[in-house]
Amino acid sequence: MHLTETELQTLADGELLGRRRERAERHLAHCATCVTAVARLQANERWVADALRAVDHKPPAVSAERLMPYAVARRWRRWQALAAGIGALLVAAAGAAAVIPNSPLRAFLGLAKRTAHASRTAPQAPELSSSSVGFAPAKVVNVTFLSPQPSGEIGIVLADVPMVRVAHRGGSASYTLTADGVLIANEGSHASYSVTVPRAAPVVRIRVGGEVVFTREGGRVAAVAAPDQTGRYLIQFATLGREKN
Repeated sequence: MHLTETELQTLADGELLGRRRERAERHLAHCATCVTAVARLQANERWVADALRAVDHKPPAVSAERLMPYAVARRWRRWQALAAGIGALLVAAAGAAAVIPNSPLRAFLGLAKRTAHASRTAPQAPELSSSSVGFAPAKVVNVTFLSPQPSGEIGIVLADVPMVRVAHRGGSASYTLTADGVLIANEGSHASYSVTVPRAAPVVRIRVGGEVVFTREGGRVAAVAAPDQTGRYLIQFATLGREKN
């Protein structure tokens, strides 16, 4: 049973809290369909935010000198022109207010957008444009690839950095942050990934499907591949699961 549309949307918005969020995250750990749905909603949120930032600007200034000729005009025709000009100005101001941060009209448009998300007939959200994700580590860091891949690789580096960062190239993938890590929807992808983990993180676990491919706990590292001369662990997707077969 999948998450409801309301749960998917509030989870994507970061508004699902408490036990409901914990239950949703447990479900996401085993449901690629819902992970993909959340990722698409987050992608749509980012796309709308980027579009709003691209057109954000201050309302056009109107000087008293420009309005004065209309105010002193004596003919009715000029009063009609004034009325038309004011109407156009109001339309322009409304359009500008829609893109001003914290404007009530912009909030209303955001509500309308969220309502459109809930409709089953809404157009499909654009593909996720971000190729990386970063987050502060919890006591246990879980990086979970939901699916195996026919090709591609995972490069894992321990570094003196404050954030966990996962990035991909050469293919498609989407990310969903959880309370203790990130879920990566990579079904059918041929991407390669770089995973940078803070050396100070107490416990790190990296999984591909149900297989643990890298763990670090108490300074001890266990991985399906040995580190190279620089200390980087390079795991090939094509080699995973062979022993099971």
